[in-house]
Amino acid sequence: MGTSHPGQQASPESRRRRRALLGAALVAVGAVALHRDGSHVEADTGDPLLLGRRNTSQSDGTRLVSNGQPATLSLRNHGGTALDAWSRTYHAYAVHAHGPIRIDDAQLEIVGPRAGVRVEGAPYTAIYASSGGKEPTIEARNNTLNGVAILAMSRYGGRYGHALAVLGAFSTQATGTVDIAEGDRQVVVTMPKGLAFSTSVVLATVQGPSTVGVLWAKADDENHVTVRLTGPAPAGTRIGIFVVNPT
Repeated sequence: MGTSHPGQQASPESRRRRRALLGAALVAVGAVALHRDGSHVEADTGDPLLLGRRNTSQSDGTRLVSNGQPATLSLRNHGGTALDAWSRTYHAYAVHAHGPIRIDDAQLEIVGPRAGVRVEGAPYTAIYASSGGKEPTIEARNNTLNGVAILAMSRYGGRYGHALAVLGAFSTQATGTVDIAEGDRQVVVTMPKGLAFSTSVVLATVQGPSTVGVLWAKADDENHVTVRLTGPAPAGTRIGIFVVNPT
């Protein structure tokens, strides 16, 4: 290996050899890293930063250990990605954390054709979400007409439990009220598209005391719900409708 003297600039090949002696496991681009003894290791612009020892199929990997604060490893990038973790195989882990992961003042984005979040909890809450303001705490969307945005299931030993518990008001577009003109026996209600079908279950009741009731109610495939009364509607008759689509 060549050497450099005071006042003489080391050649690029000499600098690369010195960095290679430090080994390689964690790669960042274009800033400063720490060697095992805590000293700084600088890289030329565009060159990778190497920390620890090179990992092979027989090695235990590179370990960074510390107790308390500050963080064992701090990565900052003011214009791009601070940490890019990649696993080549589908069932391997790019990042494996033994402990909680905390994200301060930022969003967690998971993208890709196979992107998803899988949480397996024990007897405790698997997913907990809390927020303030008017925006939804959890927003789930399925951008197809055949999929389900949220599937809730509670089943054990062939028996079903409570899949959904709502502590508070419950809102849905599949409900509403309609006023029936005095003397009419029937009303047809147009529901939002995709909420009413011929297989839908329609629950309809007269809202408040009345001399008439609901004789029958049904939906069709054109998003229409028809409600038939037992007699002519008195003045001020209002019907409540709730549409449920079986799975």
